[in-house]
Amino acid sequence: MSGATELQATHKTEQLQDDTIENVDVAEADSTQAYQIRPKLEEKFKPLSAKEVIHNVLFDHLSTKEYNKHEAQKWSKEIADIIRDKIKKMELA
Repeated sequence: MSGATELQATHKTEQLQDDTIENVDVAEADSTQAYQIRPKLEEKFKPLSAKEVIHNVLFDHLSTKEYNKHEAQKWSKEIADIIRDKIKKMELA
């Protein structure tokens, strides 16, 4: 081999060694971290509880009202806000 070819081969070998060392460092760093893919059981959203909240709020707010198309839009916004707030409180508790 010529001097230039030997120099290139040596440089490539050194580059491969550096890359291998970097990959080992990254692999070691990754093995010390644990990633959680799914939420814990107590952190999961509970649709039955949410359904119960929705039912109770709808019953409380609409059972005594008679349909009025002018008021219905306001009622739906208020009810949606109440349901959202109660479900958020339920998740934080």
